[in-house]
Amino acid sequence: MPTTYKAAVFGRTGAGNYGHGLDVALLGHGNIRVVAVSDPDPEGRAAAAKRLGVTNAYADYGELLAKEKPDIVSVCPRWMDAHRPMVLACAEAGVKGVYCEKAFSRTPAECDEMLDAADRSHMAIQVSHQARGDGVIKHTLAMLRDGAIGKLLCIRGRGKEDRRGGGQDLMVLGTHVLDQMRLFAGEVRWVFADIRQDDHPVGPADVKEGDERIGLIAGNSLHAVYGFDHGVRGYFESTADQEGNSGRRMGLELIGEQGIISLRGGGNRFAYLHTGGMWAPGEATWKRLRVPGWELNADGSARSGGEMMAMANKILVQDLISAIEQKRPPLSSGRDAAMALEMIVGVYAAHRAGAKVELPLKDRRHPLADWK
Repeated sequence: MPTTYKAAVFGRTGAGNYGHGLDVALLGHGNIRVVAVSDPDPEGRAAAAKRLGVTNAYADYGELLAKEKPDIVSVCPRWMDAHRPMVLACAEAGVKGVYCEKAFSRTPAECDEMLDAADRSHMAIQVSHQARGDGVIKHTLAMLRDGAIGKLLCIRGRGKEDRRGGGQDLMVLGTHVLDQMRLFAGEVRWVFADIRQDDHPVGPADVKEGDERIGLIAGNSLHAVYGFDHGVRGYFESTADQEGNSGRRMGLELIGEQGIISLRGGGNRFAYLHTGGMWAPGEATWKRLRVPGWELNADGSARSGGEMMAMANKILVQDLISAIEQKRPPLSSGRDAAMALEMIVGVYAAHRAGAKVELPLKDRRHPLADWK
């Protein structure tokens, strides 16, 4: 008989809520049965229970773990101060697998603590970097393997560059872009960075707590250079308040010897291919890369960004189950997410040092914590 896994949802209405559909991502799987939800907010808790079709609803997730003993937990709040205590509680309670909202945590030390606890309890952690379950990304990886743009030379990434541009963008949305860089280029070894607040390099006086409890940030404009294996360079930039921004700025270009693949957007990700070694205007045209089984329904109609985001979430949830059963790392593992966090806080370490710094960081504290 196939195993059916008991699942629960941790939310926090008003302080991160239920992330980008991480609660309903557990629904619709033949081998998962959602049994309970926790949320300290009474109205939010009632709404989530109705949405999930459960009667067991708790104000405290510790009580839920003790009484329900779930196999799978979705740690949903977007505000990342919730992730560490929730993930540690799951590991202590013997949960088999966690699906956790991004960004994974605020400091390398917090990531270390969660990963160590998960290793001790043999708990798998999947983090919601949905690109790793996205059909457009899968198609792009296949194109790279098949030599569609020749040898990969560098990757250029940008954040959303709305009002959050700079440090806030780096943490909240840059985590997706930087995780994708590692997916395409392999392991990252070092970072060099420059961070600005308006026209001046940031210093200790510019350090502040980010919105939504994301921890320490600085700057409204930044530029980072990363060194990957095989000589590939990665570049990430974000500047606040870019005009005419519809979110399509967020993404990256994969630049190869024989062409470029441009990936843009979030849930409604889209890709274009430009061929030709010189990349010169007029030399070649951009071709939209379509993935019919992903972007389009069977009748040819386009899927919405929300529909594609939901599909990616469900792929990652099902992969988490497979990872548990096969005793392997999940597709978007906690360790992958921890390396994305290393790339984020490494920007501050490199700016503060005024030099290239190696990754992973030797000092596991936040680089801005003791800057005076």
